[in-house]
Order: sequence, then C-alpha cells, then structure tokens
Amino acid sequence: MIDPNSNDLILGSQLSRHHDLLPHLVRSERQGQAVIHHLNPPISPEGKLYTLSPEDQDLKIVFRAMSDGSGFYPYDVYNPQHISMDSDTLGTTAGEYIVVPLRSTSATPYGFGSQQVFVANVIGSKDDPKPIAVNSWIDVIKSVLNLEKTSCQVREDLIYDADNNTQVSAKDFATQKQATETRSSININTLVGGHVVQDSRNKTVSAGETVYLMAIRQWLNILSYPITEKDWGTEFAMQTIPNAVGVKLSGYLCRG
Repeated sequence: MIDPNSNDLILGSQLSRHHDLLPHLVRSERQGQAVIHHLNPPISPEGKLYTLSPEDQDLKIVFRAMSDGSGFYPYDVYNPQHISMDSDTLGTTAGEYIVVPLRSTSATPYGFGSQQVFVANVIGSKDDPKPIAVNSWIDVIKSVLNLEKTSCQVREDLIYDADNNTQVSAKDFATQKQATETRSSININTLVGGHVVQDSRNKTVSAGETVYLMAIRQWLNILSYPITEKDWGTEFAMQTIPNAVGVKLSGYLCRG
C-alpha cells in the first residue's frame, strides 16, 4: 500500500475546495452518506516522476473533506481492479471525497512543424472516453487551441501505403463511395478530431500513453483500405500539411 501522505503523490498533501483542479470534474455521485467527486486532472511534474509497477497502473487517490470545509486531505489509496479499498467503501462513512487517478490526463497544443510528417489513425481509439462537457473530439481541439473553427490538417488527396511504400490517390480509390455505403447517416466531409500517432503505420496504443488529436475529414477516419480491409481507418497513413497543429493527449484511455 502506498502511503497517502507521501510527497511523491500526484497532488501533494492537500487540495483546496476552490483548487484549479475542480474544472477537471468527470462526475459526482452519492453513495450512502458520502458524496464522491471523480476528477481527472493533468499529470503534475511530481506525478510524472512517480513510476508505477504494472499491477499499480490503476491506483487512485482518495481525498476527504476537512471538517472545517477549508479543503481536502489525503485519505486513502485504492486500486479498483484489485481486492482493496474501493469507492463503495466510502458510502459507509459520511463526508465529501475526491477521487483522482494517479495516472491522469492532459491536453495541450502541439505543432507538427514545417516539415510534412506521416501520421496514422490509432487502432481502437473509439474506446477513449471524451472529457466531460464536450460533444466531440473536434470540440476538444478547438477548445485547447482556442479556435472558433479549424481546417483539415492533413493532405486530403493522397494516403500512404507503408507496406508497399506507395502513395495512393484517395479520390481514385473511390473513398467517398465506400464511406457513403458504409456509413450513410454521416457527412463524410465533416471535420472530426482523429486520434493519431506520428508513424507511417497504424498502431494500438496502451492505456496511459500519449496520442495526438488532429482535425481530419470524416472519410479519412472511416476509409477502408485496401478494399478488403474490415477495420475503418487502418492500413494507411496520412501526411500532415506544413505547420499542422493539433493536441497532445497524455493518459490515453484513462479518463474517468
């Protein structure tokens, strides 16, 4: 068991009720006599230095409200994936609590540079839960970059086949026809926030690692290439436009 009072923990020794972390609220719930707030704040410098063994990757810290209402103090540490204290236990003790993942997330502006680089869709990114109070990943991009609107940050005319080391004309590949037949209920020209890695090949990314969000066309997000490929958005890479911008996401799959 990790000592909850350790200075190495992500949030230090105390939380103020009006601390800057409160905007990172994921959800609040009532369990018995307890009110529990689940937060997902950015990783602090201290948290980045704190290394976890594989069995401790899901550890969360519980803070309990002080009796005078001035803030919260470290109360306990638990791993929801193992037999240890869990949030249900808090329901037996009246009070207000904050639960914070030891490994958390952040979203910061990211520039891909003046040189065009390859990016590829992340396999399985549909399972990454959106932050609270946003409707879409494109809204996350606009919010983080402070933009009212954005544009596609990759070339729309060509995709790259890393296995054959060739560029393929997306239009010649009848991309829009495929997308229309596959997902007739969506506008394939809509800009979406795509999860990508900086690579010429698609990858599955482990929870807690870093991925990037870029504004791309919906059809680039759901294109089946080659024609026999069943998974959307895989088996090809895209090339960024010069000075492309996006969002760097730390703590992939860890929200909530």
